Amino acid sequence: MLITRLMGIVETGTDADALRAIDAMLSRVYGRPKETVELQAVREEPETLQALRAMTIDERTALMHQLEEQGRMPLSLVRGD
Repeated sequence: MLITRLMGIVETGTDADALRAIDAMLSRVYGRPKETVELQAVREEPETLQALRAMTIDERTALMHQLEEQGRMPLSLVRGD
């Protein structure tokens, strides 16, 4: 009975009435969406990044030169050439 009434509104009512009727029908069939707030745990910083942050400037420079020698990191990227 309710579905027949809602379909009648959709067919003969205004656009706003039709949208409300469709919303009511879908809410009845599928239920209202449940709004939840999900809190995410703060991720710990990766150990590699922690180790890099703990390095001195000289240690970082030596690492960059070592990576460049191995062909893993062009120093031009670091210098901005």
